[in-house]
Amino acid sequence: MSNAGTLRILLVEDDLHHAKTLQDYLTRRGHEVLRAEDAARATATVEYLGSEDPIQLAIVDLDLGSGKGNNDGLDLIRKFRRQKFQVPIIVLTGTGRSKAMRESFEAGANDFVHKGTSSGEQAILALDALYELAHRISQSSSGRPIEGWITFGTLVLDGAGGDIYVGGKIKEKMQPMPFRILHYIASRAGGASVDEIKRRCKVKSKESVYTHISQIRKVLPDAIVGGRLIIGDQWRTNYKLNKKKF
Repeated sequence: MSNAGTLRILLVEDDLHHAKTLQDYLTRRGHEVLRAEDAARATATVEYLGSEDPIQLAIVDLDLGSGKGNNDGLDLIRKFRRQKFQVPIIVLTGTGRSKAMRESFEAGANDFVHKGTSSGEQAILALDALYELAHRISQSSSGRPIEGWITFGTLVLDGAGGDIYVGGKIKEKMQPMPFRILHYIASRAGGASVDEIKRRCKVKSKESVYTHISQIRKVLPDAIVGGRLIIGDQWRTNYKLNKKKF
């Protein structure tokens, strides 16, 4: 059982050298790290622990299995998400390609770390980035699985920490209410009406909703699209995320 402030981390890495370096680094900082060298072992570990003693963070090597069918990292992430494995997933990769980053977020990853070479400054920076992410998650969840992570294309929202990532890069912090509204809209496949936003996000008035939407657009231009729709027998303004933006 993990203690408060620590995480049970599933590390899916087939390179023994990289796996040992990461495992030693995170273990020294108080986290429990379980290593799986392939997709089958990773799946078995998650299923064995179940909900009684669950994994709280997964770090998955994108190049797992050298792209051999369903053993690669992307396929594993997709499988996890299909099986409702909703803990944060950090992708670890040796490539900095924007395509790899985009595919990772589309598959359901929450963050992306370039591990670089096996030694040197770049590797140290990668380790520090991983620890910072793991530490932030542990502090915000007090050792419990995080809830409220939403992935929409290249947009990732951390409902617990209030952080916004686009294409793997953190964006300017929003005020709590605009972020709450953005998070709520992102959670609704068909978007949300002004009345729904006002009620569910506990906004004082419709005018305040419009003000908060404007604040969201200052941080994320063109992120939200809106229009008047007939819902029931009434005209209502409906907001949703812009698929073309992300």
